[in-house]
Amino acid sequence: MKAMILAGGFGIRLRKIVFDRPKSMTPIAGIPFLEHQIRLLKTQGINDIILCVSYMSDIIKSYFGDGRKIGVNITYSEEEFPLGTAGAIKKAEKYVDETFLVLNGDSYSHLNINDLIEFHRNKKSKFTISLTKTSTSLHYGSVLTKGDKIVRFLEKQFSGEGIDTSALYIFAPEIFDYIPTELSGSLEKQIFPKLAKEGLMYGYLYDGYFIDIGRPETYEQFKQDILNSLILEKKDTVREALRRMENMGIKLITVTDENRKLIGTLTDKDITRHLVKGGNLDEELINIVNKNMITASHLSPKGEIAKLFDIGVEHIPIIDDEGVIKDVEFYHEETIKTKSFPILRGRAPTRITFAGGGTDLPYFFDKYGGAVVNATIDKYCYATIVKRADKKIIIDSDIGPELDIFID
Repeated sequence: MKAMILAGGFGIRLRKIVFDRPKSMTPIAGIPFLEHQIRLLKTQGINDIILCVSYMSDIIKSYFGDGRKIGVNITYSEEEFPLGTAGAIKKAEKYVDETFLVLNGDSYSHLNINDLIEFHRNKKSKFTISLTKTSTSLHYGSVLTKGDKIVRFLEKQFSGEGIDTSALYIFAPEIFDYIPTELSGSLEKQIFPKLAKEGLMYGYLYDGYFIDIGRPETYEQFKQDILNSLILEKKDTVREALRRMENMGIKLITVTDENRKLIGTLTDKDITRHLVKGGNLDEELINIVNKNMITASHLSPKGEIAKLFDIGVEHIPIIDDEGVIKDVEFYHEETIKTKSFPILRGRAPTRITFAGGGTDLPYFFDKYGGAVVNATIDKYCYATIVKRADKKIIIDSDIGPELDIFID
C-alpha cells in the first residue's frame, strides 16, 4: 500500500522555532520530523511514499531525493501554489491506482496500520479515518459517530472531551471523484462532511500514542518523547541499541541507571568498533558504553552549548545537578544544502502536412515521386521540462488525464 504524506504546510504557529524551512522539516533529535514519520511507516512495511509538497519544497526534495538513503521509494507531487489538504490529494491522483494511506505532515501516531487496514476491509469501507479521544476539541476537529460510522463533523468548536480525527486515513481511489479538479480546500471542511452525510465514512477508534507537532507545546512534547526513546538502561544489550538506531535513524543511545542518571553514550561507531574486535550483540551496554562523553548543564546558555559543536562533537547530553539526563542537543547544519530543480519551458509552432508518403526526406521523393505541402499555422505546442528529485519520468498532457504517463 502506498502512503501519501501532506507536507505542503507553512507551519505559521512554529515560526518562532523554525522559520527557514517547512514545518515538516523541523529538526527533532538531529533529523527532520518528516523523516521520523517515514521511518515509522517503514517499520510497518510501508515503503512506497508520495510526498505532497508546496512551501519551500526544494528543501524537502534536496534532503530526501528519491528516498533511497532511508530505504524507501519517494514520489513527489508538487503544487505550484498551496491547494489545501483536499487539493493536494487530487493533484497526486495520477500516482495512485488502488487503496492508499494518507497522513498529515505534522502528525505522528503509533497506530498499527495493519489493524487499521483490517478494520477498513472488514467494514467493506471506501473511506476510513483514525479517531482518538481528546480532552479538548479546540485544536482538533471533533466527530459524532453511530457505531463505527461517522455521521457528522464538528470543527474546533468547543472545549471538553470529544472524539477527534487523528490525521491518518485510508481511501479507495473513489475519493478523487469527490474532489473537484483544481480545488483549493480542506478535506475536513469540504469533503469529509459530504462523505459522512452519505453514510460512506467509517471511524477506527485508537487510544494509543498520537501527537500533532503544529503548536510549540506539542513540538516540545514530541521532542521529549523521542529523546526518551533514546534512553536505555545499563543491562540492555547491544542488539537492542542497534534496533533502536535502525528504526529511528538516530545514531545515538544514552545509557542511564534506574534513576535516569546518565552513565554514558553509545553511537553506531562505538558499536562497530565493538563488533570488529569480536564483541557480542548480546553484550550488556554497561560494558561498552562511552563514559567520557562531553556533557553540558541544563543551566548553560544555548550559545555556550553551541560552541562545543565547534570541536567536532555531534551530540551533547544535557544533565541537571544530580546527573539526570534532561535533553540532548544535536548538531545540525543551520540550512540544508538545497539543490536546484530547474524548469525549462518552450513552444513550437504547429505544422500541418498535406499529401505525400508520410515523409519529406529528399531520397524518398527521388525514388517514389510525390510531394509534401506544409503549412505552419499560428498555433503553438507548449512543453515544460522539470528536473525531478525522485528521478521519475512524468508526462502530463493538457488534452486529457488518460494521456498522462508515469514511469517509476
